[in-house]
Amino acid sequence: MRIKQDEVLPTSCMLGEYNGECALIRPTIFIDLHNLLFSLKDRLLQAKSVMHKHQKDIRGFFSNNDLTILRNIYQNEKLPCPQFVRDLIEKNHLTYKNQPSKNIDDLISGAFLERYDRPTQKSITKWMAFSKDKEKNIEIIDTIKSNRLYSCFP
Repeated sequence: MRIKQDEVLPTSCMLGEYNGECALIRPTIFIDLHNLLFSLKDRLLQAKSVMHKHQKDIRGFFSNNDLTILRNIYQNEKLPCPQFVRDLIEKNHLTYKNQPSKNIDDLISGAFLERYDRPTQKSITKWMAFSKDKEKNIEIIDTIKSNRLYSCFP
């Protein structure tokens, strides 16, 4: 079963449902774009929205960098680590029944997240070199004009 993409998710993210949980859909290009564009705080807010709307657990939504940031916050600041953060760090899993909205709000309201997280990426840069082939240059210009991102298969 597939969950339709809507205003809850950014355009670079496709979400699916499997065994009663929501998860990012492969191919990895969606996941890579999602990880490039959005900070941990953004993804926490997105996860909260998805879980609230679909009332399901969410798995695999956070990048390894996100999990490292969370691990660093709780280790470096010597904070007590709540169970929902441990599940997130160890399993990349948030459980709907454990009141994720309240837990995420508590985490976001802490000043520590701002210190460790990076700002939201406003754009992605892709360098495209012009060549002597006129048709290839026209394709590059069309790509730029249509506001698309082209990448070879990962």
